[in-house]
Amino acid sequence: MDGLIIEGVAGTGKSTIISGLRDSNSFKRLKSSFKIIYEEQTTGELVAELRDERLSDQDRYSRLAQLMPTIQTRKASGEFLVLERFHPTFFALMPKCTLFESFDQQLLKLNFGLVLLDLPNNNFGDRSFFRPEMENQNWSKNLIDWYGSQEASILAFIESQERRRKFLEVTKLKSILIDTSERNWEAYIKSIIKFVAEQ
Repeated sequence: MDGLIIEGVAGTGKSTIISGLRDSNSFKRLKSSFKIIYEEQTTGELVAELRDERLSDQDRYSRLAQLMPTIQTRKASGEFLVLERFHPTFFALMPKCTLFESFDQQLLKLNFGLVLLDLPNNNFGDRSFFRPEMENQNWSKNLIDWYGSQEASILAFIESQERRRKFLEVTKLKSILIDTSERNWEAYIKSIIKFVAEQ
């Protein structure tokens, strides 16, 4: 495997997993040269862009299209890439759009794998809606302003996760689904390293 996408809705632990991989000696031994591309570059302000009716689906996917040459160049140089979110997020937020298929095929040729972080539905209040580390950015208030209520916000997380689970049925990438409800980060990271090593 030459690259990895770390996916999941807010609060499932993407940042924690990526930090753990970055600091893991086992991962460093497996992939001595790796680069992390964070969600600011992969998905950016996609949620806000969905409300801009002037933008086409092609416009919204342009961020990924602009990243692909960088990904191809780094892969050609032998660098392992870890992407925080990528086309599964676009599939989840734009389920009627088929442009994700092109990115899926390109990443398949580049030998990428997919890690989907998952939660039971009853965890979304504590893990996705209430995020103390994000309250300096008015996280919960912004969600209520966006969706109308706490309940509607949590339902949006649940629906977004369901679409990500659906993505596993349509992607050609090798994938692994990890329930992070127990917060056993060390075990999850070991599972991901094993997944990468075996592909």
